[in-house]
Amino acid sequence: MANYDAIIALVPSLNEEKVDGLVSRFEKRIKDNGGEVQKVEKWGMKRLNYEFKNHKGIKDGFYILIAFSGSGKAVTALRDTLRLQEEVIRQMITRAEEEAPAAEEAVVFPDISAEQPSGKP
Repeated sequence: MANYDAIIALVPSLNEEKVDGLVSRFEKRIKDNGGEVQKVEKWGMKRLNYEFKNHKGIKDGFYILIAFSGSGKAVTALRDTLRLQEEVIRQMITRAEEEAPAAEEAVVFPDISAEQPSGKP
């Protein structure tokens, strides 16, 4: 199973209970399709970069990050659910990068400038 991040922008007029209800609906959709939710972060209100055609007059959005693992079936199911919600302004699901392995110690090369010949034969 691959790891994914879903970033969702909701309309700003939702109260905390409705946001929690939507998040639980999204989590349930992921779990029903074989996925596993790793974390949910509520980023709060943020200014939108531009106005969207279907949501005229909305300048802010309530952002949520859902990190999950699953197959393509879970991603497709979540994307379909997000597209049908009127409260969702924008959504983006990306494959999360694998954590980079710990960096090994840097290789130090000896200073060879002192060992160079002076150019005289």
